[in-house]
Amino acid sequence: MKKLRVCEARLSAIGLIIIFLLHSPGVLGQQEKMQADDSTAYSVKRIIVHGKTLIGYIIGNTFYLTTTRGKVLLQSDGGCSSWNFTDFNGDGFKDIVVSYVTNTPDENDLYLYVASSHKFVRVQHFLDFPAAERIPGTHYYYSYHHSGCADQNWDSDLFYFRDFQAVRLGNISGVGCPADDREKEAIYIHRIRGARGILVNKYPISVVGRYRKNKWGFIKQYWTSHYPLFQDSLSIKSGKYFISGDFALDTVMRLPEIIDENDYIQRKTKEKRKLFPLLYGEPDKDHPYYWVAVGEDNGMSFVTHFGFHVDATSGTIHYYDALTGEVLDLRSWRKTYQVALPNR
Repeated sequence: MKKLRVCEARLSAIGLIIIFLLHSPGVLGQQEKMQADDSTAYSVKRIIVHGKTLIGYIIGNTFYLTTTRGKVLLQSDGGCSSWNFTDFNGDGFKDIVVSYVTNTPDENDLYLYVASSHKFVRVQHFLDFPAAERIPGTHYYYSYHHSGCADQNWDSDLFYFRDFQAVRLGNISGVGCPADDREKEAIYIHRIRGARGILVNKYPISVVGRYRKNKWGFIKQYWTSHYPLFQDSLSIKSGKYFISGDFALDTVMRLPEIIDENDYIQRKTKEKRKLFPLLYGEPDKDHPYYWVAVGEDNGMSFVTHFGFHVDATSGTIHYYDALTGEVLDLRSWRKTYQVALPNR
């Protein structure tokens, strides 16, 4: 059954020159513009990205992102109800989530911000994962949606992003209202490979009663504890990692300590030098992480200030001391680093 999108009626008179376009591919790009004076825009928000102010708003049941001069950078599908700037993937940059009113609650579109190209890119198939939540400290997510019988039947999917597509890795299916005698009340957990599901566990439906938030507590606890079991090992062995080298470099450069150190070096050298990252090593089956060095060019050679390992499957960052071979989690390293940090 085709999902119906009905934009909620929320209009506020905002005196604003709205510049919009009839069509956009959903990616920050070069667009012609057409101008119209319209006071029906609502949910107007501004954000500064790399020194440039961008404006988002809804008009005519459609979300638009424009420059301050009215150039349309992004246009969503119609039927939207709300939107927001939020750091969805935890990379330090605000992304865009556009919500719709449908027969499946919390159905959204996601546009991830790509720092290297300064663009917002739509994640394909994200609409298939309603009410998505990120597992803290990872680049994995899980969703929730009801599956009938007054929400006695429900599903939750584990997924991640690959090449700006949401890819399903696992499924929890709660059956509290069996469709026939062959199906039993239970919670079924499957590992997903393409269109194929492999049953890996089964629980009585009553198990959710042990959790404070019932089935939502069970879902959160299960995915948080068990997501590593659902990783695509074939992709890891083939070199198609969940985390790209560019992402590893960008993630490290957004660490607060790196930003502070870079600011200090630029002030000290009157902006003649700055920190930049180098990829010293790529993951393999024995070392499933990227080795990222951060340093400066002193005019003669690259001088390393920091070293990090970025896990290729989860994106978790560890500090690496190349002189001693010591590897520390960020919390432990930060305690040592703050003590050794000179007054500036």
